[in-house]
Amino acid sequence: MTPRIILAIAAFLAALICIVSGNVAMYSMMVRMNRILPATEQIGYLGFNPAKILRIFREYRRLYPQGRLNSLCKGFVAAGFAFMIVFAWALGSYLITLQ
Repeated sequence: MTPRIILAIAAFLAALICIVSGNVAMYSMMVRMNRILPATEQIGYLGFNPAKILRIFREYRRLYPQGRLNSLCKGFVAAGFAFMIVFAWALGSYLITLQ
């Protein structure tokens, strides 16, 4: 295996770990919020869309102004996307050398 393939595999695995960790942090935010919110305002655990994600971050910031899960979630997702860019670069440059 060439170093670029090893880098691509490592970057892909790191991206998966970061994105799953970000999702776990978001789930933890939802659990903490749903303990405080009344039953009519609680956020469901299934299905995500941009409006729901924005609501989760807004409500968490309102209920926990000093909470760190908000930043932790965003940091994990940003790192995951950065690792995916490294993965695409490493794999793309390897495939170009094969031609």
